[in-house]
Amino acid sequence: MKNTCIVLRNINSPLVSVDFSAIVDCFMEGGFPIDKVLVLPFNNVSALCESIAAERDSSDNIIFIVDDVLLQSLKSVVSKYLERDFTTEYTLLTDKNIFLVCPAGKNGLPIVKGQLLPVLIKRFGQNTSKFVVRLVGAPMKKIQKIFKDISDLSRNSLGYHLNENYGDIRMEILYDNSTPAILVDSVKRIIVEGLSDYIYSMQDESLEAKLIDALKRNQWKISLAESFTGGGVGYRIVSVPGASEVYLEGLNTYSDDAKKRRLGVTKETLTEYGAVSDQTAYEMATGLLMVEGCDVAVSTTGIAGPDSDGSGKPVGLCYIGVGLGEQIYIYKFTISGDREKVTKTAINYALFQALKVIDQS
Repeated sequence: MKNTCIVLRNINSPLVSVDFSAIVDCFMEGGFPIDKVLVLPFNNVSALCESIAAERDSSDNIIFIVDDVLLQSLKSVVSKYLERDFTTEYTLLTDKNIFLVCPAGKNGLPIVKGQLLPVLIKRFGQNTSKFVVRLVGAPMKKIQKIFKDISDLSRNSLGYHLNENYGDIRMEILYDNSTPAILVDSVKRIIVEGLSDYIYSMQDESLEAKLIDALKRNQWKISLAESFTGGGVGYRIVSVPGASEVYLEGLNTYSDDAKKRRLGVTKETLTEYGAVSDQTAYEMATGLLMVEGCDVAVSTTGIAGPDSDGSGKPVGLCYIGVGLGEQIYIYKFTISGDREKVTKTAINYALFQALKVIDQS
């Protein structure tokens, strides 16, 4: 089976104005990866018809992606050329091909999931399976090495899909239902052995949900002391239903004064080592553990940018403290990027390190 995607753009608008990548990803996740993507100007009807003529002989399914405002015009062109009416609002079926039209961007995602993928599955069946691995902070070189090993083992019979969101990585491995189970198990083993330090789940679940489950399993409560992440870790935790069972408190101790008053960070530590230091992260976590009812403590301090804090330390430097029982672990990272990337990546790192400490306890 071959799937071709034709992206139609207004020639007077930049290419990036047509957001088609999320739609292509959605078809892949549904088991119908795109083999070819063509980008055509919408105002050239002849070029569009020529592409349809060429692709309908070599492709089973042709997917058109276009901005909302051009959707009806596109349908008219396709219907007139094929001399057929659309079967539904977004599909036109022939004996050989399925033609699908979809709005670009996030407006198209529910249409793909709710209407277009079911049409493909009805004709071709759900002939693919997948498994998902979730990781944090895995270097791309290591991932590329893993994919090469998988390709060599499977003789390129497996597909993969990778999404990265501020260090939180979703790895999806796609395979045909006829793929031997022993091969799938071998692929999983390659991933686990090569990326064990970065994996937090072999299922498709969020980092914060996994952390909440770990806390509930141990009947522990967590407290947070955030500086440069400004409450971002706490926000992620409370986004999970049932977080109130395990979330004790969260403090946004942004200033030095707040760190001293609310957490007991000493003036000497701040003067000698600075607010962004392993010593400060340690004392912030210690202050949380002093409160009755706190089992797990997480502290964050760092320099998000765009400028340094005058200490000479680099932008992106951060320290994350995780305390459990009588042990406090300090993790140092230097994250490259702008202010948003630094803070959001650090939030993922903080959630991940807390989960690792709990799982290893």
